[in-house]
Amino acid sequence: MLRALFILLALFMLVSGCKKDEKAKAEENEQRLKNIMKQDLAKLPHAPMPAEKKDKKDVPIVVSEQVKAKWKNITLTITDKTKKSETDITISVGGKGNIAGTNVAIEIKEFLPHFMMDAKGIISETNELKNPAVRVVIIEKDKTIYTGWIFKKHPSVPLFMHDVFEIKLKNAGM
Repeated sequence: MLRALFILLALFMLVSGCKKDEKAKAEENEQRLKNIMKQDLAKLPHAPMPAEKKDKKDVPIVVSEQVKAKWKNITLTITDKTKKSETDITISVGGKGNIAGTNVAIEIKEFLPHFMMDAKGIISETNELKNPAVRVVIIEKDKTIYTGWIFKKHPSVPLFMHDVFEIKLKNAGM
């Protein structure tokens, strides 16, 4: 009886040890993948998506009159990674603003309070702030470095990357 109990205990320890090894290997592989992703993204000086693509098909962006009438300005939070400081900048839809003390300008093209994309194009499904997104053009030293969307609910989507600045959609105003 004691011998059977000892064998069961040894088997239990062996099985649980295997599970721990598998879990440790899975965690190690996940960390390796994260490190590779960080290294690859860190090599990019700015946006991983080029500001202009020659072979790109234009996706129609439809902004309803109701959306245009309601949403007049956008507030962006600019984080300076080197100074570890944040500043808010408010720019009117269709307008342009500069990041103070830099040679970086941001132009607000369109704002959609409920961003939705389908086969027909990009629209705002409603006029409520359900999935706010703003399309911007970012210019540094008179060169366009990014044209694309910034999403409030998904700020970690690395569409725009810069060595110094991080830009997030903070709010939209009427």
